Amino acid sequence: MKTLQSVMGGLLAMGAATAAWAGQRVTYLVGVDTSAREAYGAIGAAHNSDDPIQFIGCSVYTFANGAPFMYCGARNESGSIGACQSSDPIFLDAARNVKESSYIYFTWDDLGKCTYVLVNNSSYYVPKVAP
Repeated sequence: MKTLQSVMGGLLAMGAATAAWAGQRVTYLVGVDTSAREAYGAIGAAHNSDDPIQFIGCSVYTFANGAPFMYCGARNESGSIGACQSSDPIFLDAARNVKESSYIYFTWDDLGKCTYVLVNNSSYYVPKVAP
């Protein structure tokens, strides 16, 4: 939770300073803390990183015979993995709002169920660059 507070504080500070930082670019590589059950990072930064290991993203799955569910997953450069899933409509909406330049932060419980999902879309996150 300490990481969430620092992440949110940083996001708020950057948001407040956007007028003074026109064209600002921020790189958030993927972080995974399995003991705190949290993962975070920006899609563009993970995609553009030098290592072939890290990733972060969310997906929504819908089957003809059941309710939709969402999944968020992340792996940092050292290989630690964090993931969660849910069929909660609020988390489904968050997962549907993920874009190529999104910043994602999520937490999970001991069963792997999402307890918090943040999707932030902003111009200051670096976009994916073609290899």
